[in-house]
Amino acid sequence: MRRTTEAAGAAYEAIQTAGVEAIARPPPRPPWCPRIQLLSGDAALDPLQHRGWAVVKTLAIGMVQSPVRE
Repeated sequence: MRRTTEAAGAAYEAIQTAGVEAIARPPPRPPWCPRIQLLSGDAALDPLQHRGWAVVKTLAIGMVQSPVRE
């Protein structure tokens, strides 16, 4: 019983140590993204045929750039 308990404890300790090491490592560098982004969300009620209404939600994500004079 003691050997089984100590083996289970050692396995659990190894799992916890691996978890701590994963947290302690610096996170990977995120992929490139623009410095300024624009998020625009909207919602609307859309009538359903013979069933009432449904909420429709949209999200637009854009990259803000310097103005261009044409």
